[in-house]
Amino acid sequence: MEFHRYPTLLTDVTHKRLSEIYLKRKKIIEKIKTQSEALKYQNSIKNKIKKCFGKFPKKTPLKYKVTKVLIYKGYTVECLKYESRPDFWVSANLYLPKIHHGNLPAILLPCGHNQSGKAAPFYVEACVRLVQEGYAVLIYDPINQGERKLYSLTGFPQENNKGFNATIGHNHIGKQLRACGESLCSWFVWDGIRGVDYLFTRPEIDKKRIGITGNSGGGALSAYQWALDKRISMVASSCWTTSYLYDLENEMPGDNEQYPRGFLAEGLDKIDFFISRAGEPTILLGQERDFFDDRGLKEGYQDLLKFHKLLGGQEKSCQLQMDVITHSYSSINQKALIKFFNRALGLKRPSLKEFKTQPQEKELYVTKTGDLHKDGSTPLYKLTAELSKIKKSFRKRGSRNSLIKKVEDVLNLRMPKSIPAYRRTHGEGRWNRKTKDKKFNIFRFVVESENNIYLPLRHITNSVGPFRLDTEKEINLILPNLCSQSEFLNGSIKSKGPCWLLDVRGMGEGLFVADDTSNHYGMEYLLAGHGFMFRDSLLGQRIFDVLSIINLFKSEGVKKIHLQGYGQGGIIALITALLDNRINSVSCIKTPESFEKLVSSSLCYWPDVNFPFNVLDSFDLPDIRSVLGKRLVKSTYTSPEGKHFV
Repeated sequence: MEFHRYPTLLTDVTHKRLSEIYLKRKKIIEKIKTQSEALKYQNSIKNKIKKCFGKFPKKTPLKYKVTKVLIYKGYTVECLKYESRPDFWVSANLYLPKIHHGNLPAILLPCGHNQSGKAAPFYVEACVRLVQEGYAVLIYDPINQGERKLYSLTGFPQENNKGFNATIGHNHIGKQLRACGESLCSWFVWDGIRGVDYLFTRPEIDKKRIGITGNSGGGALSAYQWALDKRISMVASSCWTTSYLYDLENEMPGDNEQYPRGFLAEGLDKIDFFISRAGEPTILLGQERDFFDDRGLKEGYQDLLKFHKLLGGQEKSCQLQMDVITHSYSSINQKALIKFFNRALGLKRPSLKEFKTQPQEKELYVTKTGDLHKDGSTPLYKLTAELSKIKKSFRKRGSRNSLIKKVEDVLNLRMPKSIPAYRRTHGEGRWNRKTKDKKFNIFRFVVESENNIYLPLRHITNSVGPFRLDTEKEINLILPNLCSQSEFLNGSIKSKGPCWLLDVRGMGEGLFVADDTSNHYGMEYLLAGHGFMFRDSLLGQRIFDVLSIINLFKSEGVKKIHLQGYGQGGIIALITALLDNRINSVSCIKTPESFEKLVSSSLCYWPDVNFPFNVLDSFDLPDIRSVLGKRLVKSTYTSPEGKHFV
């Protein structure tokens, strides 16, 4: 990429917006001085959090099964599974003290992001520590971890030389769920809620003394369920809490399930999960050298402590425990949470005995093969594909106007009202290049589609000089798959005559780095996640950019506009042509046949931006092609798997 002027454009715009939201949030919290004011804020965020996670499904029979019981010194482990949804099984281990008289306090332990899930050594260590102190512990495998390997039936390896692992699998299935109107975070939480339902079936468990603890991704899940499940009476969340603002500033992405829809639009931050139950026993665990910024943890804790005191919480029932190493569920923090839980329950000081041996991974398998899907559980990608087909069966086709309304609603799309300003990129060699065959000049302009959104626009032309748009009466406007510069130079974009090349926001010169979309945790992925929390659509914003360019061309006297899009650009072109009749023809080359195909592919590498939330409830790309009729002059499809993005 010869020119790369705007790599941080989207980051900067997002940072400004989030900073303003959190400044407003800070001022609101600073003004809270009384118990009634604290309670009002707490009630408001409870409702907002529920809104972000949406409606949970109706509870169905757990159909739980204990497949074997392991006996160790001082405790037993029951290897079991339960259905959180029909035909959707969760693998779990229940640790129980060998000698007990019932009425056991219990801990739910959602795993963090480890390939081995519940059998990861540090999670087993935490379970053994807790059971030795008299707790029952239910630890379960999250989706695509442990015995819930999502893609095992496809033959796709969970770990390979492309760096695909358990957490990347979360991101793949998460974006597909979004297109169906679902959020992966809600699926994760529901598995945990059903885990508490299972604990309620056990006669030896004291239903009023159930706590939750988790680390990293499990720290997120413990925060979510703490806010959403009143049956849990105490929480210890480790190595996740900071501020989303620090995550953005540090270019620190989370996994798909760590981006609840609308969370930022509601003015919330991570600590609000705990403020929603301020006054109840809470300990936050952190590390001084964690990649989750400890500054956000410490600042958030001060906010929590303020609410805890105002709402009458006991002095020692809101704590912050810091260790000094990197991201870890360290033994120091494990011991601290046990001391905290014992104090919260009025139990004696724990003995915290050390142990030399603990159960090994294969011992803890619930299934013979270590794979629930090979044991009959339905993979989530199959459930998602079924959901997409159900959406299609209920979707009604209407008029062009009704389709436009649906598109605008789904993409949160605004129509540009003005003619955008543009710049002539003056400087040594910047405004004039030659094509490889020397037949055309390449002139570069920059259009400001809205405040601080700069779009490189290149004119491939026989025009004699730069500094003027020199628009033809009939133009060809081309949208690339990723980058107009590189795709024009390598021949991916083909044009026999003069044309215009546009990089919409976040593409081309707006890419954070040239290969950003091949990074499973690149900046576009991070920003798409933040957009999801804003209830925005980057796809809709990119369509806005093209519509702004159309306004500019029309103001320059252009009579006919032929729009051509490649790959991702084809999706943008197709939808833009629906919205604007001033586009005379549209060509979509190597574009997905439908959103449904993207959702139904077991593996899909297409970037998150191409999965608008709940799009399949309202429309799909074939609906648009049908309405466009003869204006759609060319349409070729490409693989829904999208391996070219890797």
